Amino acid sequence: MNANSENSQSKVLRLFRFRAINEYLWQELEMAEIFACKPQLLNDPFDCQVDPISALSRALEKTEDPERAIVLNHIKASFLASDPRANDVGLSCFSLSMENQLMWTHYADSHRGVCLCYDIPEAHFRTHYPTTNQDHYLVGIADIKYGNDSYFSWLLEGDFHNPVPSEPTTNAAAQTLVSKAACWAYEQEVRIIMNRPGFFRLDPGFLTQVTFGLRTPKRQKELIAQMAKRSNPSVKLAVTRRSKEADFGILFDEIGG
Repeated sequence: MNANSENSQSKVLRLFRFRAINEYLWQELEMAEIFACKPQLLNDPFDCQVDPISALSRALEKTEDPERAIVLNHIKASFLASDPRANDVGLSCFSLSMENQLMWTHYADSHRGVCLCYDIPEAHFRTHYPTTNQDHYLVGIADIKYGNDSYFSWLLEGDFHNPVPSEPTTNAAAQTLVSKAACWAYEQEVRIIMNRPGFFRLDPGFLTQVTFGLRTPKRQKELIAQMAKRSNPSVKLAVTRRSKEADFGILFDEIGG
């Protein structure tokens, strides 16, 4: 479940995180800790709550591949015995872009917050949260798949052996965590999935830029800049401004601080 991974041994993920100014932001800046929440606490009540049995039943009716039908029946029997939605995982949400204005409005308190840019080596998770650590480990890093029937489509056409070879049930359960309706595609979301809810830690140096919104209060800018620089002296600061080349365009200018 590697986000845009071609060579996961050396890949650095550039991910953006839109934040309102609250206690979670202060903790993220001060301690480099990011919260992974329960799926049930996500803002979209459909997120991670797709009905896998209904989707599997429809896929079994639709497929014309007898070998695929065998696998689908196996997955369905497993899910009837244990609902994958009951898994108590932790999810942390990022974006591949900071330029979408809806993201600034929805997740950065209508431009009163910030957007944090992280450059995260994938090796960090294998080193600090390996699967051999049964208490707290990385399940995967995945791009969200969007579509009005995205989970059903994966059941019909997806790779049952990815990301875990020869584990179609495990992979089908994982897909329930990364399938969203088409209307959310503007988010360009990447999801870090941990085995349980709670905080996980990043190296402070992974935070490479803090960008302030159009409405971030001056005093908050000063406090955020001080805290970010205290944790990572090389972090860059930037401000958002309106573009003069388009009615509704926005641009980002690096500033000193």
